[in-house]
Amino acid sequence: MRAVERHTSHVVLKGVGGGVDRMTHVMIAASAVVRAGALGVHVEHVGIAHAPQAWLDLGNGGLEGIHRAFVVTVDGPVTGAYSCGIHNFGLKEVRVPACAPDRTSVVGILTRHLLVKGARIAGGQTISIGGKSNRYRFCDVQTVTAPDGSMFQHQVGTWQLVRADGKQ
Repeated sequence: MRAVERHTSHVVLKGVGGGVDRMTHVMIAASAVVRAGALGVHVEHVGIAHAPQAWLDLGNGGLEGIHRAFVVTVDGPVTGAYSCGIHNFGLKEVRVPACAPDRTSVVGILTRHLLVKGARIAGGQTISIGGKSNRYRFCDVQTVTAPDGSMFQHQVGTWQLVRADGKQ
């Protein structure tokens, strides 16, 4: 931490996302900066930071590592859980309501299946979470528009899970 507090410069890598190949190139470029002596990697638009060796380990972890490097789950007791970062791969973010059991795990599992396993989701498709009585339906929603130039701005959209029975 002392080294981070004393740092006097930083390198910003910007790349065009939209697919696994493009994000793999960003991962490789950041790994080169780490090997040159960087103190770590901060994925700004996601709000996650990785120590040098952790970043290199993620880079050697294939799609699983890339997923963990660039995608996080944010949880709120009222808003529910949602992913941040999967849009960089050209995929829709995922939002699970607060009433869903194990909502943070569900977000992580869904984003992993979308990115690593190549799963497909269709609007109206349903899944069960925590038992047959807990059915949820996927709704294709546009992401709330962020101010132009915001690091959170993206046009990909979100898969939002809603209770299939209409209850809140």
